Amino acid sequence: MVVIWIRCVFGRVGYRYDSRSTPALTPHIKLHTFDSTTPCETFWAHFKNCCSYNQWKEADKLAHLKASLTGNAGQILWDSDPSATDSLAKLTALLHSRYSGSHQSDKYQMELRLLPRRAGKSFRASPSNP
Repeated sequence: MVVIWIRCVFGRVGYRYDSRSTPALTPHIKLHTFDSTTPCETFWAHFKNCCSYNQWKEADKLAHLKASLTGNAGQILWDSDPSATDSLAKLTALLHSRYSGSHQSDKYQMELRLLPRRAGKSFRASPSNP
């Protein structure tokens, strides 16, 4: 353990610095952004790992989650009522309902149906997917 005493300019006040208890000196895991192009479950596992390792409190978790949302996923903050995103539980439920695996597979199936195809050609031979 490293303990350092720092004296104020006037020599009256001392501050103890303990390297074991100062969270600012421990490395942090940086939270990645989520834009809905990666699976929601993958981002959620990464988010939980960051929360645990960085020892975030509930308010920190909500702030970091909101800050990590970009692109289509970030639009959820604008499209939703502010009361629907004011707690971690509510925002998490909203994200999972919109971007979880089952909802994403429905989206991709619809996109595949809408892709233009040449008559008599398979999907792989269509011009949009060489």
